[in-house]
Amino acid sequence: MNRTAFSLPEHSEYRTRGGLVVSRAVEQFTGNAKRLDDLIDLLDRRPGVVLSSGTTVPGRYESFDFGFADPPLVLETTGANFSLAALNVRGEVLIAFLADALREPCVVISEKSATRLAGHIIRGAAPVDEDQRTRRASVMSLVRDIVASLSANDDPMLGLYGAFAYDLVFQIEDLVQKRAREADQRDIVLYVPDRILAYDRATGRGVMLSYDLPWNGKSTKGRPRDTAESIYTKSPRQGFADHAPGEYQATVEFARAAFARGDLFEAVPGQLFAEPCERSPAEVFQRLCRINPSPYGALMNLGDGENSTCALTSTATTRRGSACPGRSKFSRGVRSRPIRSCFIPSTMSKAFCGRASTRSMRS
Repeated sequence: MNRTAFSLPEHSEYRTRGGLVVSRAVEQFTGNAKRLDDLIDLLDRRPGVVLSSGTTVPGRYESFDFGFADPPLVLETTGANFSLAALNVRGEVLIAFLADALREPCVVISEKSATRLAGHIIRGAAPVDEDQRTRRASVMSLVRDIVASLSANDDPMLGLYGAFAYDLVFQIEDLVQKRAREADQRDIVLYVPDRILAYDRATGRGVMLSYDLPWNGKSTKGRPRDTAESIYTKSPRQGFADHAPGEYQATVEFARAAFARGDLFEAVPGQLFAEPCERSPAEVFQRLCRINPSPYGALMNLGDGENSTCALTSTATTRRGSACPGRSKFSRGVRSRPIRSCFIPSTMSKAFCGRASTRSMRS
């Protein structure tokens, strides 16, 4: 977490690399965590993100919470298709800015209006060099372009926050999908916030960063921040599982045999199961933070009836300890644990990078 937010001046103005002039106001506060708790509760009915670290380990983890609601802009992608949508009138200024600022050659904008940009990515050939695979033309090229347009040395916080799906690996590797996807699946959901709360539970210090953005005669100053409600609603749907008893264990044994033969270097077997949940995502998240403080936690309202909670917990074996993610996805009233197609909470303050050498057995 970036603690420089606590040392920012009360008022400042700066220019991003894309030419956007940003006016930032900083409100410092001290006391209890009511503002943070109110934000967490708000995510049951408004789009937004809370990222939380409830563990302090000197030199490794710090207790810190960060989040926002009512973001003005959302980026969504499915496959090579993308859309940028204004979630309130303030987002229209960002739409106008990005329509002028995006320069990535592989990004084709086929739909343009005051509230929306949409298009697709022109996929390129797979690079020959192993270390260039994540730089292949993909929706991540668009993400990098947006990050570059909004970035500035004067601000450590403004950027993209949200979720990535495992299916992004298909943008890097030419793999054949073997399993049917849901029609409404999204590979990326990222928000651009214009009001950010940061809070240190250990010291009781907090800060609220508020941004105003002018572009070509338009400005967000004085315009309302409220977005349309995205309410978590309980449904009568029943639980389900896509594996019969013992089937997942058999897959693991199959993988172990393949490892022993040298056929696999890495594998991600997965299963999807769900059960009805009477509590809201915010309630589950607060309970996770209370009974299982973890270095990485997240609560997200991703719109379209999809909410997500996540906590990184610790597991141990007889020889060593390891870390593994524990996550619940609330999809229209049913809690599921989609290990196969899990959204990974991330912030895109830096360019995307990472390995994609996984050979998935159930792609």
